[in-house]
Amino acid sequence: MYVTQVTPMNTKLTLRLDEGRIEQAKRYAALTGKSVSRLVEDYFALLPSDDLAKTPQGVIEVTLTPRVRSMLGLLEGAYPNAEAARDDYRRYRETKYLEGASR
Repeated sequence: MYVTQVTPMNTKLTLRLDEGRIEQAKRYAALTGKSVSRLVEDYFALLPSDDLAKTPQGVIEVTLTPRVRSMLGLLEGAYPNAEAARDDYRRYRETKYLEGASR
C-alpha cells in the first residue's frame, strides 16, 4: 500500500515543457485520478533532500532512502557461483553479438 502525506499546496510553479509531454502527463493523471500538480509534487518528493552533497572529486553523494537501503544485499547469494554466472552471460553476449554480426 502506498501512502503519501497530504500537504496544502501554496506556491505556484511555472514549468515549460514539450507539448507532447504535457499531454502525456494529463492522460496519465486522468488514468490515476491525480492532478498534474500532484504528479509533479510526488516526483519532487522522490528527489534527495538536504542529504545531497558533492565531494571534492565532483561526485554527487546521495543518502539512500529507507526503501532503497532495505534492498541492499537482496540478491546476495542468489548466484551460488557468481563467477560461473558471469562467464555464462559473457558467452551468451559473444554468441549474440559477435557471431550474429558475422552473418
